Amino acid sequence: MLLPATTITLDAALRDLVSGSRKARAMAAHALGDVGGDTERARAVEGLSRAVTDDDDQVRAEACASLGSLGATASVPLLVRRLDDGHPAVRQAAAIALGTLREPAGFVALATALREGPADLRFQAATSLAEVDPDGARGPLLAALGDRDPQVQSAVALALGAVGAREAVEPIAALVSSTDAGLRFDVAYALAQLGDGRGRPALRQALGDRERGWDAVIALEQLGAAEDAADLAAAHHGSHRLGYPPGSP
Repeated sequence: MLLPATTITLDAALRDLVSGSRKARAMAAHALGDVGGDTERARAVEGLSRAVTDDDDQVRAEACASLGSLGATASVPLLVRRLDDGHPAVRQAAAIALGTLREPAGFVALATALREGPADLRFQAATSLAEVDPDGARGPLLAALGDRDPQVQSAVALALGAVGAREAVEPIAALVSSTDAGLRFDVAYALAQLGDGRGRPALRQALGDRERGWDAVIALEQLGAAEDAADLAAAHHGSHRLGYPPGSP
C-alpha cells in the first residue's frame, strides 16, 4: 500500500521483517501481502501478525495492509487494536484491512471509530463499515452525516449512496449547498447513486474538471434524464474541441 512492488523470497522477507533495517522491514511487510499458497500465506500471516506491533509506524502500516490483502480473518483482533495507533497511516491501514476482510467481528470497532476517532480514521471507517455490513452500517452512517469534518461527511455520504440507503436522501440533500466544493460534489454523486437529481448543478460544473469529470459523467448517466443526456453530449463535444482524448469527460 505504501511502498512500490518488489521481488523478494518468502524466507528473505520473513528474515528482514524481524532483523532488517526500518526500510527493509517495511519493504518485507509490503512484499508479504503478495505471497501465494496456503503454507506460504500461513507463514506470512504469522510474521505479519507480529509486525503490527513493530516500533516503526511504516512497518506497522504495511503489516496491517498485507494482512488485509492475504485475507487473514484471524488477524481482526490485532487490526482492531491498531485503530487506536498513534500514527494516522497505521490506523487508516487497519481500517482499510478490516473493510477488506469484511468480518463481522470488526463492525463494532469501526462503528466506534466512526463516532469517536480522529478525523482521518472517521473518514476511512465510513467506507470500511459499509464494506463489512452494508445494511447494518446505515444507522451509524446516518448519524455521522452531522460530522464536523467535511471530508468525513463526504465519505459518509458516498458510503450511504454505495449501500443504496434511500432513507438517507433527505439528510444528504441537506448538504448539497455546502460551502466546501469537495463535499458538494460528493453529496451530488451520492444523491445520483440514490436516484435523486438535486446535485445536478455540482455534477454539471465538474464535467470539465480533470479530477472529477469522469465521476460526474458516471453520476449523470445514472440519473439518465433527457437533460442529463444533453449535458453529457455537450461535455463530450467540448472535450474534443479542447483536444482531450476520446472517452474523456
